[in-house]
Amino acid sequence: MDNQYFKNSVDSDKLNNRLGYNKKNQKIDFTNWLFSKFNLNNNLNQILDLGCGTGIQTDYFLRTLGASCQVLSINCTYAIYYSIDPIALIKRLRENHLADRGKIYIAGPTWPHELYTLVTNQFGEDTKVTKTIDFMGTELQLYLKNEVSMFETHQLNNVSEFEDFSELASFVLNTTYGSNINKFDLVKFLSAQGQLQFKKTSALSIFGN
Repeated sequence: MDNQYFKNSVDSDKLNNRLGYNKKNQKIDFTNWLFSKFNLNNNLNQILDLGCGTGIQTDYFLRTLGASCQVLSINCTYAIYYSIDPIALIKRLRENHLADRGKIYIAGPTWPHELYTLVTNQFGEDTKVTKTIDFMGTELQLYLKNEVSMFETHQLNNVSEFEDFSELASFVLNTTYGSNINKFDLVKFLSAQGQLQFKKTSALSIFGN
């Protein structure tokens, strides 16, 4: 994996900035939507939170299930596609870590992603980022259809709206696809587009053994 791409994806400052902007500017709170899809009950007391980021979901699991909860259902949000071979990783998780009645929850971006499309049409596509956006709707869905008997996939069609072009540029510069763009060029380009609202879709797939 490209070291700079991985560094941009896990940089704590960039991650916190992205999450902060998303929470502030998205019409629908992604975290609340995600939590509404988890089926947590007394029969579920083990969760592996893979790629936990800031730990907001781990904290939710602990608060919901109690202090005795162990960190074997599996949750992976906006992270699994950073592995070298995400499908091989999913297979290992199902075979070695998933309880008999456990579930795997995998969430990530999918198309349409208007802001990414706009920026990369001007400054060049990052094929590694494109692959992460493709993953949920192509590679993962193909694996589920071929190798999983029962699964469900939910989509969240969201909208992000920014206050001004400076805020929009700041968000882009903290993403994996915008961190290497010159800020002056970016602000100039975004201002010329006159667009502060963008559609963004997230997907969540749920499946077991």
